[in-house]
Amino acid sequence: MLKFLIMQFPSPVSLQWIATLINAKLVGNTDGHATGINEIHKVEKGDLVFVDHPKYYDKCLNSAASFIIINKETDVPEGKSLLIVDNPFEAYCKIVNHFRPFEPATKMISDSAVIGEGSFIYPGVFIGNHVSIGKYIPIQPLWTTVSLAIMWSSRQVPLSAAMPFIITQKKTVNYGTKRCLIADG
Repeated sequence: MLKFLIMQFPSPVSLQWIATLINAKLVGNTDGHATGINEIHKVEKGDLVFVDHPKYYDKCLNSAASFIIINKETDVPEGKSLLIVDNPFEAYCKIVNHFRPFEPATKMISDSAVIGEGSFIYPGVFIGNHVSIGKYIPIQPLWTTVSLAIMWSSRQVPLSAAMPFIITQKKTVNYGTKRCLIADG
């Protein structure tokens, strides 16, 4: 089974320790241990997640996440814990920064990156620290669209012939003395 993680802790972390780190009121299962931190759409049992908008309270409280950072006192679902703080996103960031502090990049493709078998990395792509890329995934630089649009517009070559993806809409605009094709694809 393929699991997409934002972050898994090196070992289970005590909720009481996390509550102290983020200055949270801990309610529910106060003896639990979190195994990772993830976004609401990818949580599993043992994960810590945050919610800071009423629109997502029910979804988060009823998710697979065991531990929820929230900005509202509410009933605690059975078997779960709430860490109540004023700003859940700030608390989430504090936890992430504690376990995975920012590391400035020193090269275009980080030594800590894991690139799956058969994946193709185009020239000029930046792959940061701790990035994981699956099998057979082509990764191309973001600037390709703009660079090709400007380069090919002066050669009277259809932009669609130069683009490595499907163009759904294109239009010509004047940019100074040059005509440029702008593509949305």
